[in-house]
Amino acid sequence: MSGGVDSAVAAALMAEEGHDVTGVTLKLWCYGKGPASPRACCTLDAIDDARRVAERMGFPHFVVDAEQVATLVAELKREAGRPLLVAVDQEGGRVARLRAPQGFTELPPMRALGEAGDEALAREVGRLLGRELRAVGIDQDYAPVVDVDTNPANPVIGDRALSRDPAVVAAYRADPLVHGRASLGLARDSLVATAEVEAAATLGAPVLVVHGGADRIALVEGSRALAARHRGGVTLREHAGLFHEPHNEPERELVLDEIAAWLGQRAAAWGRRPG
Repeated sequence: MSGGVDSAVAAALMAEEGHDVTGVTLKLWCYGKGPASPRACCTLDAIDDARRVAERMGFPHFVVDAEQVATLVAELKREAGRPLLVAVDQEGGRVARLRAPQGFTELPPMRALGEAGDEALAREVGRLLGRELRAVGIDQDYAPVVDVDTNPANPVIGDRALSRDPAVVAAYRADPLVHGRASLGLARDSLVATAEVEAAATLGAPVLVVHGGADRIALVEGSRALAARHRGGVTLREHAGLFHEPHNEPERELVLDEIAAWLGQRAAAWGRRPG
């Protein structure tokens, strides 16, 4: 928790839905009062703000060093005994809870990406953010999606937006390889489904998994492990060099033909079944 609006609202919504909520604030090397802005992110006041939010909502709050994040997240998920969603603010620029001293990549603010005008670079930065957070067990990132810096008198968004021009931001949003936002419910259901598949001794139907070998959102090692666990029940088609959505890559026709062929084989095998 940063002590700001985003994390406070997310916590309130989850508590309202009946989830057990625990607040965690990362105590970074940069905490302190800077001369440019005594209330800039991230200050010691932010820790107090986050603590007060947690106290008012009635759930526990902890302050930890960033190096302890992976251990803490793993312990929380283990103790929960059920799928547990862990989220953080990690945008690049001035809003980054995990930084270079803890082994994370220091990224520029989103404005720098917008000014570069390179949508492929923006996608690569997004994948990098996701991969590094995944490595320490964090499931969701409260990062800007289609923020537009429309009010020069309000510095809260500022260089956190891709651009001041709505058309530029819309172009990034329209990119079919840029994912839209996922709701907390979708993230929760995904975690539940993952846990159920991992616990299943057998699968009730044959499964085809098509995975891009260069996918940095969902690591291909997970699909390999699933196929190894359910030999004969899971067919893995791994495409080297393709990213998270192989059906949206230039090689889409090859991918779709492969899926159609697999379905045809399953249909033929089903038709030969006795009775």
